Amino acid sequence: MDNRIWEVVRRIEESQALVVLTGAGVSTDSGISDFRSPDGLYSRWDRNLVFNIDYFHQDPTYFYRFAKEELYRFDSIEPNVTHRLLALLESEGYLKMLITQNIDGLHQKAGTRAIIELHGGVSQGHCQKCGKAVPAVRIKEAIARAPVARCDDCGGLVKPDVIFFGEALDTSNMENAFYWSRKADVFLVLGSSLQVYPAGYLPEVAKRSGAYLAIVDQQDTAQDDIADRKLVMPLRDFSEALYGVFSSPDYPKTDRGDRFK
Repeated sequence: MDNRIWEVVRRIEESQALVVLTGAGVSTDSGISDFRSPDGLYSRWDRNLVFNIDYFHQDPTYFYRFAKEELYRFDSIEPNVTHRLLALLESEGYLKMLITQNIDGLHQKAGTRAIIELHGGVSQGHCQKCGKAVPAVRIKEAIARAPVARCDDCGGLVKPDVIFFGEALDTSNMENAFYWSRKADVFLVLGSSLQVYPAGYLPEVAKRSGAYLAIVDQQDTAQDDIADRKLVMPLRDFSEALYGVFSSPDYPKTDRGDRFK
């Protein structure tokens, strides 16, 4: 095994509070495009409009064309080895909190339970007029029939529970994310450019609090200069290596029971 990967394995094994931050790069191996790569979502959709809350209220048809093609196919997509790795690390007592910028729900589908969705998710939406919760399956059905999703009760515009640009992040989620970043003794960043804030600050918060910081990404990130270890490699290779180690019955996992405290 690559010595750089083995170093991360040992850090995780010795940790008492592993916290992981994931970005769009985690889901590309499942067939979901990231945002900023040359063939990413922003190469096909106007980044200034697609998640712009003001434009959504002005003309929701653009977002719903995007959602129909890109978002509401997530239910047919399966988690990949990185999602499964993180679920395994949680089940083994290593992973204390997963903080994600992703909205696709694949971490939950893989089995992760301790999770903070910083940017919301597409599992449901709410009517902007009466506040009724609308599950994703109903939104998907609505936009198969009409250009936008509207409430069955009042006819109001339905918006998925995704945080758009121009909207405030959920305060409790952010407080929880900063709490776990400070608490971490190992902070692992997977598939995030760290260009979107305040999520991009979290590795710095963890590092200042004494955590070992490792970043895995094939591209430069905004926090590479403070990382203890930057691994420039395909995320799939990294995750497959760790999954092989932590799923092996021969790997010595000392004091495993204490990790659940």
